[in-house]
Amino acid sequence: MSKVKSIILVQVFVMLFFSVRLWAATPCEEASQRVSETVQLDSIIHRKLQKELLQQALALCPDHPLAHYHFGAVLAQEKNYTEALYHYQQALTHRPNYSPAWVGIGNVYSKQGQRPLGFEAYLNVCTRNRRARQRVTELLRGNRYRIVDGDVVLSNKSLSLLYDRKRLQNLYQMANRCYRHDKSIASHSMALKAILQPVAIFRQIDYEVGKEDLTLISEAQLEEIALALINIDARRVIIRGHSARQPFKGKTLTESKPLIWQLSRNRAKSVAAALAVRGFNRSRISYYGYGASRPLVRGNNKAAWVKNRRVEVEVSAQ
Repeated sequence: MSKVKSIILVQVFVMLFFSVRLWAATPCEEASQRVSETVQLDSIIHRKLQKELLQQALALCPDHPLAHYHFGAVLAQEKNYTEALYHYQQALTHRPNYSPAWVGIGNVYSKQGQRPLGFEAYLNVCTRNRRARQRVTELLRGNRYRIVDGDVVLSNKSLSLLYDRKRLQNLYQMANRCYRHDKSIASHSMALKAILQPVAIFRQIDYEVGKEDLTLISEAQLEEIALALINIDARRVIIRGHSARQPFKGKTLTESKPLIWQLSRNRAKSVAAALAVRGFNRSRISYYGYGASRPLVRGNNKAAWVKNRRVEVEVSAQ
């Protein structure tokens, strides 16, 4: 080989070598390498190392969508839901159609008991993600996305979604698209129409046993309802009280019916009064008692009674 050829080959080698080094040294490429290393690690055994690698990745490339997504997933496993949501949302800021991030957001809201917000997140990718479709199907069944029970308090943010007609219209449109993609998500297309109703159903608003004082959960929930109604400047609110088909002690069901109706009316009336105390205009509230005439589920047992004993708060268009 001639001397000239040797020099040329050396120069080409040097150029290739340094171009590869320069390519590998790009901060976002190094961040991608950290993310790849994170994915290979066991999320239980090596969670601390995963966090360190992802923090390094975000320091190198703050807008890296996969680094944000995986960091959100690690934080969600630690039940640090506020930070997890932030990183999932950052992932979507830089990659809006990244379905795992939408599912991650839906999962976090579901774990927090904020079903309406979880429902919205899942619907965003319902046509593209099987897990999202499964969750949408579950939340549509019996309109679970708008029912709150146990010791959960539905937040002002969740309520604002349920009471915003424009956002409900958007949910309905997304659900319709998903239904056309996979008809198993609902019994029929008309079942999706319920999404357009601006109503939330509360099973946890109740009184302390043997007292006239609301439970702490009830107090907290009423604060959130009042705040949401004030924020959206609701013009008319309808409160519907429903009781269980449970006989009063020492009385038959027939003898209990007037008492059951009165109980449901009193519950609705007390919610109206509580919202007024919390600053919402009392003149905009109507309340009704329905007794046990409109059950959500059929059955004459404790499980059915618990599900049918509820208060519905609806924002009327009129």
